[in-house]
Amino acid sequence: MSSHHIIRENQEPALLIENLSGIDTESLGQLLEWSPRVVVKDTVLREILTLEIHVDLVFYPANDMPVRDLQAGSMLKPYSEDFITEALSYLKTIGTNEVHLIGSLNLLNQLNEINHTLVTLFAEHKKFYKVSSGFSKWLPKNEEIHLPVPETSIQTTGLIRMSDTLYKTCEDGLFHIYFENRNTLILGENNSC
Repeated sequence: MSSHHIIRENQEPALLIENLSGIDTESLGQLLEWSPRVVVKDTVLREILTLEIHVDLVFYPANDMPVRDLQAGSMLKPYSEDFITEALSYLKTIGTNEVHLIGSLNLLNQLNEINHTLVTLFAEHKKFYKVSSGFSKWLPKNEEIHLPVPETSIQTTGLIRMSDTLYKTCEDGLFHIYFENRNTLILGENNSC
């Protein structure tokens, strides 16, 4: 039996890069492992090129000159106001519904407002994602779970509350999170891709 996998277009999450300050090279390499579509902001293009990463699409401000240092096969696309919103909208129009976003913590507010796509934010060496009440996940003992915003109505099993925004897993196994007053909540965990 063969162990080869067939990769279909848009099967893997796209990689959307605003900046690289919050991710290490090993984690970045893991995200690139299955050759995702790579979309970057023009301000990080040189850094990306020095890492020899193939870029599919470069977004640049519409009122600026387009970037000149492009790889063969890379495309340019202007954005008007907000790189993240316009890049996510573009990815959705081409059928990409899951995105790994590498950026900074200031994108957490936008992550909370995004409702049309599955987005995982990699920032400050953590990964953040939205969950619904009743969410559960298996993690080893003593793993940290971060809440960027304190939530008073949260109930958990399998977690110990360390502070208003930090929890730890009690033991190897599933933890569960329940909450009211909102549809989703943003959780963060240490980045291990």
